[in-house]
Parts: sequence; C-alpha cells; structure tokens
Amino acid sequence: MKEEFLKYFPQHIQAILNEEDLNSNEEIRIRNNLPLILRFGQAQKILNYIINTEDINYIFQKICENSVYSYQKQIANGYITIKGGHRVGIVGTAVLDANGQVANFNYISSLNFRISREIKGCSNCMINEIIKNNNYDKDNIQNYCKRISKIN
Repeated sequence: MKEEFLKYFPQHIQAILNEEDLNSNEEIRIRNNLPLILRFGQAQKILNYIINTEDINYIFQKICENSVYSYQKQIANGYITIKGGHRVGIVGTAVLDANGQVANFNYISSLNFRISREIKGCSNCMINEIIKNNNYDKDNIQNYCKRISKIN
C-alpha cells in the first residue's frame, strides 16, 4: 500500500518516508516552509525535513499526472483522489468564478495525504441495524454512520 502513494513524492522525501513505519499512518502533512508531519490517530510525528515550494510543486504535478487542467473539477473541490482511494487535500489561494464558486487554486501552500485502509467488520453492526429495521433509506444510513463514528 505504501508504494501507492510514495511514488508521488520526490526521491529525497521517499527516502525519508521509507525510514518510517507507515503501517498505521493516517495522514502525511506537507506544508510550505514547515516540517513534514505524519499523523497516527491522535498522535503525530514531526520529521526532520522542511518542505519547500519545489517539493509541493513536484508532488502537485505528480498527483495531477502532469495535467492540472484534467483535474480542475477535483481541485476546485479541494482534494484529488489518487490510486488506492487515498485523498490529497489541497490548500492554496482560491480563484472564484463569476458565481463565487471555487474554480481553481493559485498558490498551493499545503497538501495533505489522507491514507485509506480497509477496516474489516467495521460495518457489521450497521448492516444488522439496517436489516433489522428494514430501513434502507439513504438518509437513515448516513445518520447511522454519523452516530457510530462518534461512538468509536
């Protein structure tokens, strides 16, 4: 799984990340002129590397497969989904269209990789509840998911 997202980083950052145990890693925070940060649940590890503009530009081009235009809609939503279901959040200066909607980002200052992973059995109690109540309504399912996410 690590290989799915490491390929988006420059070689020198890949080398740094390869030294880390990323099995339980949930996020990789990349902020201009700040240290590279790994987040594990509520804990975080600050790595001894300061991110620079060239790093961010390189990673951004890689996640857009060197075609920023083809990712314009995802960029306007604030994130890009990459292979493996991982999401990369984008922070920058928003460019608004005539209707006041975000159309693009100018200066990209931060990227936040959110690492996806399978959690076996996490929906078992939800499925049983939905079947028991015979309620397959989309809103019911969303509300149930919100309730159990606050419990766990």
